[in-house]
Amino acid sequence: MEPDLPHSIEPVSDYYSMITTCIPRNEDIAKELDVIKKEIIGNPELELSIADMSEKVHVSSCHMIRKFSVENGLTPHKFQMQCRVRKAQ
Repeated sequence: MEPDLPHSIEPVSDYYSMITTCIPRNEDIAKELDVIKKEIIGNPELELSIADMSEKVHVSSCHMIRKFSVENGLTPHKFQMQCRVRKAQ
């Protein structure tokens, strides 16, 4: 199904019907998460809060943490701590 294409779902009963629209995935968040990742790697000592990071990618904190974890295998905080330890070593 193509993005932004309205389509209907067959009603289960006479009391329920729905019209839905598929929306395209936001690929920009992946690019923005790469920017955040590079910023953490380059300057792990910076105090980047989850709120600051999520504001940069324009999504909620919970969504940003989930996406970052899926793409990098660690939460942003754990990734930042790992980078700090590596720099200290």
